[in-house]
Amino acid sequence: DQYVVELKIDGLAISLQYVDGLLVTGATRGDGMVGEDITGNLRTLPSVPLRLQEPYTLTVRGEAYLPKAAFARLNEQREDAG
Repeated sequence: DQYVVELKIDGLAISLQYVDGLLVTGATRGDGMVGEDITGNLRTLPSVPLRLQEPYTLTVRGEAYLPKAAFARLNEQREDAG
């Protein structure tokens, strides 16, 4: 028997819509029919390209997540801020 194993990263399911290579909409999965528009938030993430190298029109689906170290730093900052 052979098995393939990979890490399970639990985050937030997102969908990015590009039109002519430009990010136009980013949304959560929501209830499966209607998601929350998080385009503004996604535009602040360096790992999310605002423009593709080619003028494609497409949808990218994936998982957004925060590494544990970044989560710990964020919690510290929030505690310090009160």
